Amino acid sequence: MARLANVFFCAAVTACLSILLTHATDHATQEMCAKRLAHGKRLGRRCIQYRLNDQPADEEVVVCPRKSHLIGSRVCKKACTQNSDCKGSKKKCVCDDVCGLTCLNPTFNTCERLRAPKYGSRLGKKLTVGSVMSFVCDTGYKLSGTAKRICQQDGTWSGSQPDCSPVDCGDPGHLWNGYIEGKKFTYSSVIKYMCFDGTKFDGLAMMATCEATGQWSFPLPRCMGSCTRPEILHAQLLLEEGRAAPISMDHGTSLTVQCSAGLVVSEPATPVCNNGTWSSLPICVQGGCDHRPKEISNGMALYRGTKYGDRVRYNCNAGYKLVGDTFLTCRNGRWEGTVPECKAVYCPHPGELTNGKVLLVGNIGKFEYRPYIRLPGQSEKIVYYCSTGYRLEGPSAATCINGMWSPDTRPKCVDNQHPMLPKTQELFTT
Repeated sequence: MARLANVFFCAAVTACLSILLTHATDHATQEMCAKRLAHGKRLGRRCIQYRLNDQPADEEVVVCPRKSHLIGSRVCKKACTQNSDCKGSKKKCVCDDVCGLTCLNPTFNTCERLRAPKYGSRLGKKLTVGSVMSFVCDTGYKLSGTAKRICQQDGTWSGSQPDCSPVDCGDPGHLWNGYIEGKKFTYSSVIKYMCFDGTKFDGLAMMATCEATGQWSFPLPRCMGSCTRPEILHAQLLLEEGRAAPISMDHGTSLTVQCSAGLVVSEPATPVCNNGTWSSLPICVQGGCDHRPKEISNGMALYRGTKYGDRVRYNCNAGYKLVGDTFLTCRNGRWEGTVPECKAVYCPHPGELTNGKVLLVGNIGKFEYRPYIRLPGQSEKIVYYCSTGYRLEGPSAATCINGMWSPDTRPKCVDNQHPMLPKTQELFTT
């Protein structure tokens, strides 16, 4: 339809449309309404005008583009946008199916009256060429066929006769461990979900209705299987409220495992019944140690945890040796074994140095190391000196490392005299 700034060009007095001047948004519209109009008159601030093609103002405006130059074997007539484009007093610009807006004489042909589909309605009464007939279905029914049909120039309607069939939600599916009451799956039908004895209903609702959208109001639930009480040695199984667990328990039931005195659960777990199967089941084991292993002086304790069966290893610092058990094991809530000690390791007296002395290096200097003096410990040093007339062969000092002198070679003090020369008379013998 041709429209200019909210003003309709009108062709018949019987189809007039009132438009307020205040609704006119441009100068052309205001000027048009201010002048005297053919087939109309001015009443105060209102402009009485007319709609194209004698169509009532409340009828649907059809958008009808040209999509082809043929309808079957018939060639499309002249295209148009309004009645004035058509020559001949009886021709009008009407919608001609895929030919789009076309100049035709609508009085030449009319189409037969269409019936409304069962469980539906027909919208539209005109049977002239270019008229549109629409169809809608009642609630709970869906349309199959052509929803809008146009009366064509050859007196036939475009498209096909529509039908309205009931909305079908379809079979909701198989309900494991249960069954469905109800065999109808069309609109407004009601079905009921039922679980077998010994199973637990898990869903949003026990009944569902087929809705106009083709979907069930509630999805298929689940019927969850029950669980038999598990066997855990040296343990008592309790429900959340503290009661003893029965032989059979519903899906979703959780248990508390209480081990006998001196025992603990192997892992922090709360078994839950899941459709006939228990989640992880712990066992009862000897209790862990509630304290860390004892530390030792001049050493360290190496361990990863304090659970049942965990072990600790003791090591001593350099210059110390371990006396006692190297490993302790966590059992029955305590560390089994004897906590060791780290005792200092001393170096023995290196012995007397013939024609020399052994000096011990202390905090205040050096002094002669006698056998009755305390034994040197880790990192302490001794030095060797020879008496006058003797020289040292071997290392001049040694360090005590882990109870051994390093280097461990003992030096000697040897005679420092010059080698004996030949007799004088032998030098001058001729």
